[in-house]
Amino acid sequence: MTDYTDDDPGVWKQFRRELVAEGFKDKHIKTNKTWIMVHLKRMSEHSLLDEEVPEEGNENEVVNSEDLGTKLQPSHSTSYRDAIQ
Repeated sequence: MTDYTDDDPGVWKQFRRELVAEGFKDKHIKTNKTWIMVHLKRMSEHSLLDEEVPEEGNENEVVNSEDLGTKLQPSHSTSYRDAIQ
């Protein structure tokens, strides 16, 4: 695995385990990679990645519900580049 500053490989391994446990397969990630990246990019642009995370067991809790629906409205863009702009 490539070494990045402040990047914990264990987090990625655990995330993969959780995705597999939820029934997601690598083909789902490959097929939807662009939209997953768009979603994360939008979250970052709206500082939602900097929000406090829910406590263990409360993963479905919305931490910052204020304007969440409007901040992350799906785009009808056809490309990743268009969608992140």
